[in-house]
Amino acid sequence: MKEAEMNHSKATLSLIQDLRVRAQAGFTLLELLAVVAIVGILASISIGQYNQHIVQSNRRAAVASLYAAQQIMERTRLQKGQYESLSADQIANLNTQGQTYTIASIPTAAKDGYTLTATPPASHPDAVCNVLSITHNDARAVTGTASVADCW
Repeated sequence: MKEAEMNHSKATLSLIQDLRVRAQAGFTLLELLAVVAIVGILASISIGQYNQHIVQSNRRAAVASLYAAQQIMERTRLQKGQYESLSADQIANLNTQGQTYTIASIPTAAKDGYTLTATPPASHPDAVCNVLSITHNDARAVTGTASVADCW
């Protein structure tokens, strides 16, 4: 019986030494490559989602800026009897609100109407909606491939 216990103790000691040697050995190249591949896949998915979120966020801010510009245009008409182009200060303020979109106003020749546009930046292009526009009649339009309802 003592001999069996001794063999068991030797086996346990041998197992512990094997584990200690393996623990000091580190990762294999295959394990390291698997981890790198998984991290790369997760990063590519998350970067794509992040960029899409940035574009949608900028678009929402541009829509809000167009509505604010529309209110300015209507207020100007009430005060002066006709539509006029937005001033440089007003556009600068709207561009700050719209973040990266460029806001522009185009009154009609008779100054009885207007078109407001929001153009996306080159750094975060919006291929789906592209340029957003709204008129004095509240007609909304986009130059991209998506529907007006999806963009507005």
